[in-house]
Amino acid sequence: MSKSVVSVALSSTAALILLSSAAYARGNDAAVARGIDSIRARRYDAAIVEFTNLINSQPNNGEYHALRGSAYYDSQSYLNAERDFALAISLGDSRHVVYEQLNNAVSRNEMAPISTAGQTADSLMKMGTAELKAGNYKKSLGAFTILLSKNLPKEILYVAYAGRAETFLKMGRKGNAKVDAQSLINSGCKAPGAYELLKRCTAMAMPVSTPNRTVATTGYTGRFKIDPNYNKEAAMNGALGSFLDKQFK
Repeated sequence: MSKSVVSVALSSTAALILLSSAAYARGNDAAVARGIDSIRARRYDAAIVEFTNLINSQPNNGEYHALRGSAYYDSQSYLNAERDFALAISLGDSRHVVYEQLNNAVSRNEMAPISTAGQTADSLMKMGTAELKAGNYKKSLGAFTILLSKNLPKEILYVAYAGRAETFLKMGRKGNAKVDAQSLINSGCKAPGAYELLKRCTAMAMPVSTPNRTVATTGYTGRFKIDPNYNKEAAMNGALGSFLDKQFK
């Protein structure tokens, strides 16, 4: 499995290819392919049915939950997506892309609505930074999350990952911050002096998402309870420099 990070927000299709590789190898390639093709065609209900059927046949298969979470995410059913990504992790799927998808779903659930009318990447970066400094964390979360949903140059994505990590830290969500810090590393940021970001995210990291939350599916049978111990963080490695010091001080 490649260690590269593919953001769901940036490329759901690429993320799904990564997520489905082991599922293909286990012989359910036809059902997985139908689900992926349905997502590509924006037939999200059909995709969710395919992945739900796979989950019913193998309820402890975390990858199928991650695939269904991607279908929920692309259909903007973010709470259901958050639930499925959390379940995937609780069932042992420790790939960073699943943590990143969970982070995106959590961000969409928690961010303040942000109007993108007339906005540019530069104005969104300035908004995110200003709202972060002002303590309006849900607005800064929104600005940085929107930036991460666009196909933008990597230097802008570095700011968005770093800004969202810092926002999560200010919100007391170190587990979420740690995921974004790792995404920043994996996306190629080598800026000197940013090691303090990862260090602060790693110290006493909290669970990535809210535990003990029971959420009903949308139009599908069954209820799921998130295991409070699901947070099996992917290994954090590499070094960061003082990137945030330059951006937010």
